[in-house]
Amino acid sequence: CMFGFAIFTQDVHFNFAIFTQDASFNNATFAQEAHFWDANFTQDAHFSLATFTQKAIFVRTTFTVDAGFIRATFMQDAHFRSAIFIQDADFDEATFAQNADFQNATFALNASFCESGFLKDAEFSGATFTQNADFRQATFAEGAVFRSAAFIQRADFRRATFARSAYFGDAVFTLAARFLETRFQGTASWRGS
Repeated sequence: CMFGFAIFTQDVHFNFAIFTQDASFNNATFAQEAHFWDANFTQDAHFSLATFTQKAIFVRTTFTVDAGFIRATFMQDAHFRSAIFIQDADFDEATFAQNADFQNATFALNASFCESGFLKDAEFSGATFTQNADFRQATFAEGAVFRSAAFIQRADFRRATFARSAYFGDAVFTLAARFLETRFQGTASWRGS
């Protein structure tokens, strides 16, 4: 499915869709809401450099192979609640202008948010990072919540910036958690972790 450089001027509904081939939405523009509720990408899903001007809804979406959102821009809320990423999930240099909701998301392999910008609240409560969770040089301008998140392998927050609040209460870090040169400019809590 090739939707590269497409411009969707109305709401897009891919709810419960099953993508059996590589799905490319690279450089696509979603001018209205993008609905991918309960969709299943059985091959690679490419959304690099895509622009979501309204809500992007990937609630309970399953990404069976690699999911790429490199340099994607989410102008309104981005909902990835209970999404399942079976292979690598790459959000490097993505911009979340409003709330980013990854509550209860499962990252079975590597999750990368290097140099991503979270301009409003970033919610990762209950998320499971089975392999490496990479947030190097990410910027969290408002609240960052990792309540009860599970980091099974390496959690890397080197040189990340938490401008307001960082909450890791009851989070589980099984192996190394790296916060070298991380900037905490507001409150930070690891209560119960």
